[in-house]
Amino acid sequence: MTNINVHALGPSGSGKTVFMAAMYRQLRIKRGNADFYLKTDHATAVHMNSVFNAVANPQEEWPASTRVPSEWAWGLTVTTPSGDFEPLKVKHVDYPGAVLTAPRAAEDERFQKVIGQLKSAHALLVLLDGAGVLACLRGEPQGRRFLDFELSGSLELVQQTRCPVHFAVTKWDLLEDDHSLQEVRDLLLGDDNFRDLIQGRFETPAGPIRLIPVSSVGNGFAAIQPNGQMEKLGQPARPYNVEVPFAYLLHDHITHVHAELQNADQGLLNRVQRHLRIAETSDLTGRNTGRLVLARELTRRALASRLAKSLKGKNPVLMALFSNENELTDGLFFVMQEISRRATALAEKRRTAEAATIASLRANVHDQISALQLAETQFDQIRARFEQQYPESLLAGPQMAGSGWEDTDQGLLADAP
Repeated sequence: MTNINVHALGPSGSGKTVFMAAMYRQLRIKRGNADFYLKTDHATAVHMNSVFNAVANPQEEWPASTRVPSEWAWGLTVTTPSGDFEPLKVKHVDYPGAVLTAPRAAEDERFQKVIGQLKSAHALLVLLDGAGVLACLRGEPQGRRFLDFELSGSLELVQQTRCPVHFAVTKWDLLEDDHSLQEVRDLLLGDDNFRDLIQGRFETPAGPIRLIPVSSVGNGFAAIQPNGQMEKLGQPARPYNVEVPFAYLLHDHITHVHAELQNADQGLLNRVQRHLRIAETSDLTGRNTGRLVLARELTRRALASRLAKSLKGKNPVLMALFSNENELTDGLFFVMQEISRRATALAEKRRTAEAATIASLRANVHDQISALQLAETQFDQIRARFEQQYPESLLAGPQMAGSGWEDTDQGLLADAP
């Protein structure tokens, strides 16, 4: 099972809690031809549903801002003819906005602890208040406060990490009619602090950075008033893009882990890749359907302990993902298989045969890894639709250095119809 810890940042009023509730609402039910859904414990489900219901009710007030750190745990359940699997667990740590904006937050013991935890995050979700972005685009005074005070506070924490970062522009329904994501991108890159942060990611290899427009309520639900408050208009709530950051989690996590593994031990990674290619070739020709299992066992016996020692010294955060050598081997093989799958998708333009591929994966799910591969392939569809609409969303993304393959994100765009 893969575990990913996501730390959510954003000033008070940016909409973190509402976003979490809308994301859960969108993913709690299998939709379309998807084989996955999100589940959580009963208390969290009740809380998230009550938050979204309060938001959707035009007679109720907006939920109060988060004042203490909160944790939300989700399990990705994949349903197949062989049974249900839960191959991915995601924990969202929701920080109160005061962590970024309160003058004396750094002196508060509660905040000191959570700020220290940021360095162990596997991904950051940074919510940018769409109302503040709109004020910037309009040249209004509060827009300057957004850039100099609220945004800069987030960037100070982001620069302390190497993990993937998803900047989600909330309240996109306020901007969509009059502004484009390209305009927002240009606005942010025009800020010295933001531009230098992005430039630093190119100079020091780290996880991808994305800019994702989201709306937790949808178009026509609310309007901003002259006093800056959001007023509900009585229309039904129809969130959109709230599932997109989640769809990128595993993709960007794998990209980041692969780059970190290369830094840890490129020679070992080459050997695993060689075993994997031999096994995949054997499977394709039908000579030996057990070669993947054999190659994985060879890695466990001969290579896992060496990689564990390397990671403990060079990247303890990455090592913490694996509680034992069996998990280390399975995790390593999943990363390498996923990288191989991406390369195949680019080389063969596999999107034209997507339905057949998913049907084949669905029929062959037998464990957590194969279930995760099925879900990740279906997340591809969400990402491809999003990238077709917003090709400018990728701000920084590492190449698969040393692999000989093209950048995955460029490939998805190239294959889009």
